[in-house]
Amino acid sequence: MIKYNELRIGNLVSDFEGNYLVVKALNKRSVVTNRGSVKKIGEVLNLESLKPIPIKEQLLLNLGIIIKDVYGFYSLGKNNTTGIDLTIDSKFKKIIIFDAVLDSVNIEMPKYLHELQNLFFCLIGEELITLLPDKNP
Repeated sequence: MIKYNELRIGNLVSDFEGNYLVVKALNKRSVVTNRGSVKKIGEVLNLESLKPIPIKEQLLLNLGIIIKDVYGFYSLGKNNTTGIDLTIDSKFKKIIIFDAVLDSVNIEMPKYLHELQNLFFCLIGEELITLLPDKNP
């Protein structure tokens, strides 16, 4: 189960059938989701009926949010204009954050997609995922 305080509007989660859901509104007991369409607002679900999406390389590649470089590292986020660079190491164990003067900080890689979305939004101020893929993981 996902905790209420881990979610925000725009997070991508799944139901127990593996369908992608985008959080459209939430309170301490329930979440309004789009039920598969970015523009549709509809179904109200209990928090207990949602599960986090584990981060896997293929999922992030399919979502188009990482690009692999020639050294085996992954750039996170497209068209980032903030001067902050987010790079995932080749083993998916840590995120390296570079600022404009190339100072860096290493942090542990989140386990779930909504956590990665929240981290990206906190650091960059933009949504990491803007389009849902055609198929579920």
